[in-house]
Amino acid sequence: MLRMPREEGFTGPTTWISAKAAADPDRVLKWELLDDSNAANPSLQGSIRDQEQARQATRGSAEVANVPESQCPSHTITQPDTPERPAETFADLVANSIGIYAGTITAVTPGFSSNVPSELLTVKVEDTLRAAVDQPVPLTDLQLFYGVAHFRIGSYIFCGLSSSGWGEPQVGDQVLVFVYRWVRQGQSFVDPVENQLVFGTKKGLYIPVPVRRDERLHVNKFGAVVDAVRQAVRQRQAVPGPAGERP
Repeated sequence: MLRMPREEGFTGPTTWISAKAAADPDRVLKWELLDDSNAANPSLQGSIRDQEQARQATRGSAEVANVPESQCPSHTITQPDTPERPAETFADLVANSIGIYAGTITAVTPGFSSNVPSELLTVKVEDTLRAAVDQPVPLTDLQLFYGVAHFRIGSYIFCGLSSSGWGEPQVGDQVLVFVYRWVRQGQSFVDPVENQLVFGTKKGLYIPVPVRRDERLHVNKFGAVVDAVRQAVRQRQAVPGPAGERP
């Protein structure tokens, strides 16, 4: 469980709790462990009530398991944050990222991010294409709050964002992360928006549509994407920008 009190410079979810830790056989969820500011989340509670009324779920079990997305009766989502700097194109991402990292997903943990079903992706950093100057030591791991999730607690099903717009990563998949900000300064937690992630999966590459329009990313291998980003970063470093602009 992660509890992050609001403070100056803080951005992102105030709590993240795994589905296993949140599960309760009698109450479905341990509401007191979720985000206090949203303790009466109507969408989350409404989903539980609707499933009971439709006799799709009954209390008495706290077993947690992933389910196919096709079984989702509804989606409980939150409005995604809008980055403070443009993130629509490949050029935007290279220009505005404070850090760029590539690695392998080592864990996908279902849970709730400020009362919204989500996943926590643990990424082993294997390639640093741009090191964030505000990180005191080189990063070896990243923790990504990821809005796509579909899992059950007992017979209750909880779903976040649809994977159709974001992709659905698995353990062993590769990921390229364009970091615009840290959830909490000095810690490797990232709450990315849609265009800031590129996945290399067993099914192939997943590159957000606006980003892949750039001809430099007309490739079919994850390693080729990493090479293209590395080259773009080097080219940008070689051309001084206006005062105050990231090189």
